[in-house]
Amino acid sequence: MTNLKILITGPPRIGKTTIIKKITQFLKERKYPLRGFYTEEIKEKGKRLGFKLVTLDGKEIIFSHVDIESPYKVGKYKVDVLSLENHLPILIPLCSEEIIIIDEIGKMECFSQKFRKVIWDLFFKPNPILGSISLKGNKFIEKIKHLPQVRLMEVNQENRNILVETIITEIALKSIKGN
Repeated sequence: MTNLKILITGPPRIGKTTIIKKITQFLKERKYPLRGFYTEEIKEKGKRLGFKLVTLDGKEIIFSHVDIESPYKVGKYKVDVLSLENHLPILIPLCSEEIIIIDEIGKMECFSQKFRKVIWDLFFKPNPILGSISLKGNKFIEKIKHLPQVRLMEVNQENRNILVETIITEIALKSIKGN
């Protein structure tokens, strides 16, 4: 299943993380080797205050919040670049069969030069990648989207409920063929 590199994109709150989480759960249940993280909102009384990374073994890392001190900012959210960088080893594969889960390659994460380097390098490894990427972004985000090995799928209201099955089918077919 090497070189399968699927990125989903779409507007904020369209369901990219939900799709990643559903596929990740499916893969976990079938004992696929996985590494990586997904993002979740930090909410209090229904109000979004920031974002945390959740590793696939359940560790939670706050990397963006309205109340942290940081010169890096997207909207009202300040980004803790050091916290993100300290947890980049969760993306480094231990073997070529591990599927790398990255949710997401976005503006906040891209403040980190180390994050960009790790992500870039991953796209040239044999490991399969399932991730999400900002619909709009900086030059780095656009470069990743246009890599020839990337299969970019845009999520919208019409397809978001079928994309999970579509991607799972593609992963399963690649597994059977051994590609």
